[in-house]
Amino acid sequence: LFRVFFESCMDNKVVWLYQGVLPCHDCSGIDTELELTLDRHFVLKQKFLGKSNNNYVNEVKGSFQFLTGSDQLIQLDSSGDSRIYYIGAQFIEMRGDKGQVLDQPEFNFKLTKSLEWEYT
Repeated sequence: LFRVFFESCMDNKVVWLYQGVLPCHDCSGIDTELELTLDRHFVLKQKFLGKSNNNYVNEVKGSFQFLTGSDQLIQLDSSGDSRIYYIGAQFIEMRGDKGQVLDQPEFNFKLTKSLEWEYT
């Protein structure tokens, strides 16, 4: 579904931006922003909340690919720790290393789509 839409937009410059706070084992949360572009690149910005360097934002850039046989699962390259995400209608959700749903209902692994725009 998403891949079909994604590939039908290839002539345009479209950017999707997702934001939210992901769980963290040694801080109060990871304020996260993930930007995806049609040329299959990403920018991942993360701020670790409750840490002494609270204002530091870790930013990595790289590329992503769709997982074989899936229209809605993408995998970031090694600069994004090879993380896998499921792309929904208005959200993106972090998944396990094989694309499975993370079975930890007490945690939120979803980032909400906050923006979609075209540029030339």
